[in-house]
Amino acid sequence: RAMAVEACALCCEEVDERDGLHVRCARADGPGHLLCGPCFAAHVEQCAAAAAEDAAAHGGLVNCPYADVGECASPPFDHTTVSRHVPEATFALYDRARFRALVHGVWAQAQARLEEEVASARRRMERGERARASGALLREQLRHAFPDARQCGSCGFGPVTHMACSDLLAHHQEARGAARVNNACPRCGWFTPDIAHWPRWDGTIRDADVEETWACTRCTLVQNRPRQSCALCDGPCAPRA
Repeated sequence: RAMAVEACALCCEEVDERDGLHVRCARADGPGHLLCGPCFAAHVEQCAAAAAEDAAAHGGLVNCPYADVGECASPPFDHTTVSRHVPEATFALYDRARFRALVHGVWAQAQARLEEEVASARRRMERGERARASGALLREQLRHAFPDARQCGSCGFGPVTHMACSDLLAHHQEARGAARVNNACPRCGWFTPDIAHWPRWDGTIRDADVEETWACTRCTLVQNRPRQSCALCDGPCAPRA
């Protein structure tokens, strides 16, 4: 039986269409452009890097390389396609760029709405009150943008989007090529298999790379990392303001 072979649209290397390692754009006016796995991963990294410099670039999405030069009208590659065909580290860059772009768009809308609402009271509002009003409005807009988002039950990191299924243990630590699925909190490693046990996201953005200072509400001992109970008196802990 003859092999279904086609050349990658970027590197021109031959690709067996049945190997499942390639992607093809959803071009409507003809056969989509085929990209081999390595070229697609490199293209995703390039798009993520561009979005890191300019949050509005492509909305954090990955288009066909030929769409970027006006030679293809295909829609962006969907989230699932990207997750299945790039290494875990590359997908993390893409996911963060996509989130930053969404926050950028929501922030712009929130700012415009805020300016309209406070125009009549601008002279009476103090600078700190404006900042709090803006932050509250941003959290409200983000909760609407991520209606099903959850947050870590230990450190509060969010948004966490487990969209595949409610049983997080089903694919946890499952190997997918060179990558491995990790459904635990990316910040503190907390994990519970039932999505119902992950609290609804409160709209507060907590960077996975930034550690908060926590303190015991009973003995006021300062903790150098997120934890639910105090190491000294076992009292409840909370993020320090």
